[in-house]
Amino acid sequence: SSGINAEWPLRPGPLTIIDQADQIPGLISKLEQAREIAVDLEAHSYRSYLGFTCLMQLSTRTEDFIVDTLTLRTDLLPLNKVFTDPTILKVLHGGINDIMWLQRDLGLYIVNMFDTYHASKQLGLPRCSLSYLLHRYCDVTADKQYQLADWRIRPLPDVMIKYAREDTHYLLYVYDCLRYELLNQGEHTLVSVYRNSNLDCQQTFRKPVFTDDSYMDVYKKIRIPLKPQQKECLKLIYKWRDQTARSEDESTAFVLPNHMMLKIAELLPGDQEGILGCCNPPPPLVRLHVQELHLIVEKARHYNPLLDPANTSVNEEEYTPGFMDTTHQTSVESIFSPKQTPARRMKERKEIFYVPKSGPDLKIKDKSAIEEDCASVASETGTISESVSSLQFFDTASIKSDISSAVKSVTDSMSAPFRMFMNKIAQLRDEEKKKKEKSTDCDSALIPLL
Repeated sequence: SSGINAEWPLRPGPLTIIDQADQIPGLISKLEQAREIAVDLEAHSYRSYLGFTCLMQLSTRTEDFIVDTLTLRTDLLPLNKVFTDPTILKVLHGGINDIMWLQRDLGLYIVNMFDTYHASKQLGLPRCSLSYLLHRYCDVTADKQYQLADWRIRPLPDVMIKYAREDTHYLLYVYDCLRYELLNQGEHTLVSVYRNSNLDCQQTFRKPVFTDDSYMDVYKKIRIPLKPQQKECLKLIYKWRDQTARSEDESTAFVLPNHMMLKIAELLPGDQEGILGCCNPPPPLVRLHVQELHLIVEKARHYNPLLDPANTSVNEEEYTPGFMDTTHQTSVESIFSPKQTPARRMKERKEIFYVPKSGPDLKIKDKSAIEEDCASVASETGTISESVSSLQFFDTASIKSDISSAVKSVTDSMSAPFRMFMNKIAQLRDEEKKKKEKSTDCDSALIPLL
């Protein structure tokens, strides 16, 4: 799409707005008299899953037409008489999208097309955009402010009507210039452009079909490979986004843009606030379904590729079971949310995760390492049993209320519960020993650890 500077006025010629069904026969009659017509469409896709055509612009050598395709959506089939006529050349720029939209929304098909995009590419021009062609051949500076305008609004402002008209008004002249340059390079170059253009005409619209591998279209565009849990998260969120977009009739970009979806998959946030924090600003449907998204992320975090029958690309020798060290920071910040409680973190330490042996970011802490830590603390206190699994922290019946209160305060606030608890116990024992030396009436008892 393009705009025109004030010093380049439109050539004399009428503009006709077609918004009534009884105007269509007269439009067809005028188009049938032309040898070439320029065609362009304006569509809206942000608030619709498939999108829809809002406006059609048509130009002959002497007249411009703007067709309201929202009002006349079911009345434009007779235009096939012109669009499928092989004796009338249809000139478009980047026509592959227009061909799909015409089929999808209006049931219209194009025969005999010249695509100025293919022509500029064949000539090896520095750029192939319509704005460049307008500047090169018409000395027109394109104005892109209405390129992403909402073409659903009615009535259309005059500035948008002017913008839409100019989209095809100069296209036939651009076609003349390109055709002349192609013929100067040899007739075969012109034939090649016609061939490529008409191959586009043979394409047919198909509604997007979701598959389990659809997420790979996004995954292949990122440079940093994702770990198994992160990749599974991307797959699950991609599926949720597609289902939500279809049910709500919204575009996937409106539901959850790609960059936000990738950030959630990379960080694997552990709570709903973390998910919203990955989106700036959070899309409306993400806020509405944040609880569902949280469950999806949790499922991905516990994903084990070795137990997935659909995953045939995992080599078992490349993965080692272990206790994931949740305190370690990965290259995409922490795998776990900082808002998780100590009790929740302790629970997650006991769950098995599978991560690549060769992974530079995630570290494995297995049970033997934890046992070594426990044995180290036991050597200092001399009161811990060798069996870690049967460890009993304290007996509230044999400890004074002040010691019990202190222990509870520590266990509620510590980030490494076991190690800090044992240090506190050692400190309390030292205090108890000093009290015994001063008074023989002390009836406090040490913490029995089985």
